[in-house]
Amino acid sequence: MYIVEKAYKKQVAEQEAARKRVVDTLQESAKPDALQKAATELGIPVEKTLPKSGIVLRLIPAGTFMMGSSTSEANRGDEEVQHTVKISKPFYIGKYEVTQGQWEKVRGDNPSKFTDVGENGPVEQVSWDDCQEFLRKLATREGLSEGSMRLPTEAEWEYACRAGTQTTFNYGNDLDSSMANFDDRHPYEDRNKGEYRKRTMPVGSFKTNAWGLYDMHGNVWEWCQDWHGSYDTDTVVDLRGADSGSRRVLRGGSWYVYVGDCRSASRSGNAPDGAYNDYGFRFVIDAPIDDEALISSGSFTMGDTFSEGNANELPVHTVMVSAFYMDKYEVTWQQWRDVYLWATNNGYVFDNSGSIKAPKHPVQTMNWYDCVKWCNARSRKEGLTPCYYTDAYQTGLYQTSNLNISNECVKWTANGYRLPTEAEWEKAARGGTAGHRFPWSDVDWIDFTRANYRRGTLHYSYDHASREEYHPTFATGRVPHTSPVGYFAPNGYGLYDMAGNVWEWCWDWYDESYYSRSPGSDPRGPASNPDTVRVLRGGDWDDSADDCRVVTRHYSYAPYYAADDAGFRCVRGL
Repeated sequence: MYIVEKAYKKQVAEQEAARKRVVDTLQESAKPDALQKAATELGIPVEKTLPKSGIVLRLIPAGTFMMGSSTSEANRGDEEVQHTVKISKPFYIGKYEVTQGQWEKVRGDNPSKFTDVGENGPVEQVSWDDCQEFLRKLATREGLSEGSMRLPTEAEWEYACRAGTQTTFNYGNDLDSSMANFDDRHPYEDRNKGEYRKRTMPVGSFKTNAWGLYDMHGNVWEWCQDWHGSYDTDTVVDLRGADSGSRRVLRGGSWYVYVGDCRSASRSGNAPDGAYNDYGFRFVIDAPIDDEALISSGSFTMGDTFSEGNANELPVHTVMVSAFYMDKYEVTWQQWRDVYLWATNNGYVFDNSGSIKAPKHPVQTMNWYDCVKWCNARSRKEGLTPCYYTDAYQTGLYQTSNLNISNECVKWTANGYRLPTEAEWEKAARGGTAGHRFPWSDVDWIDFTRANYRRGTLHYSYDHASREEYHPTFATGRVPHTSPVGYFAPNGYGLYDMAGNVWEWCWDWYDESYYSRSPGSDPRGPASNPDTVRVLRGGDWDDSADDCRVVTRHYSYAPYYAADDAGFRCVRGL
């Protein structure tokens, strides 16, 4: 009996220690400079305004928190089991609940009951389904990709609401009607009754939480993305709720409910078509993470301006490319394996499992089909909309077989991962500059301090390596002689290894004369190729300085071919 009791006390002590570590982390993240620090590290603003709608969003940093409520919290529900949740990526969330004026601009109507509150009143009487349609239309209006705007997950909502606190409310352990809009006629026992306004209030009528968000308690219940379900008591990364259900989650309480329903941990839910006069929402946009670079929209000169290369690099022509995010690094073995294992447990079939020289080196020895399916799996694993489908109607997700899918099988507006087009790759490789031979702009020559390549028997005037050899630092042991990603300096966009290391698969079919008829805006390659060859770019550890030029087009590998000098990196739309 004593041994059991001792073991129990030890377990409780360990749980409390773990809880304290999380709370300490939360308190650190709630410091006034925490958001600015995160924004500075990512190179993005703390607050941004969508240009067409005027909707204001606030940055929420990645972090860990205790989700749910302690057993001693007043008015808690049994389903609010406390557990640790890690939010692995930063995101932007609405500073305010979506207003009636914003809704009307996008949808052209106003379903709200309390229209007399004015255009700054929160839109209400909207269902979960209505919110999805609003976000689709808003994304189009703002020129963003499908799926780029979404409702917050329940975990994201509570994390943003708490803003580093572990108290009952983000203001402390009590809430009154001077701090939020709810029915304050039934307060906690130690204070007087407050006001019941019987209606919504204009958004922003009360003070913000520590992360600058208004009305996270009261005013209107806020729809979340998740199906309502039981919590997992283990530590969870990026919790996304139940796989299915009959009710979607609502959070935050409303003007109609008592104080207990406005707690940070309080949970509610309803059918996705439910629309009541205390139901509203705010939305999120995923923030670019530090491993991605934003490649801004604009025109660039594509092709060989030095007139020194191959005929397939001509004619030189101007191309307009829409903005996109690109991985700063070539996909590593660690990244590949993490998604690969998830994918093979979720119905994906690959030809190759990939190979490496070391964990932080680029993965190689997988073919084009493997890369495309991996992009889809990465998208699904991260809750994004996949890009590749088996048919032009985009109904069958591409996850098995080796299909030579066409441009029509790609959902170009999706926010998921895909291979870059050849034009996207060259624009990104140039680093925002023009008229240069390599991804850097300070000089127009290459040597072993700049990239991992091989100086061969053909000598180019711009190859300043001292002698004919593989890169002396990495030519050890057996091939491949790859290098760790990020070993060399990045280009102007912050992209690494755009010259050398491994060839990078692109989306496009190869056609030697394609440049002569390429469209001027967002070219995606020819419709087909009789030799079934896909383009690779960037050069590699086993090829010459000539192949490392930003204009070089590699066309020797069929999409089924897996080589130890070919890898890839991903892009995704805004």
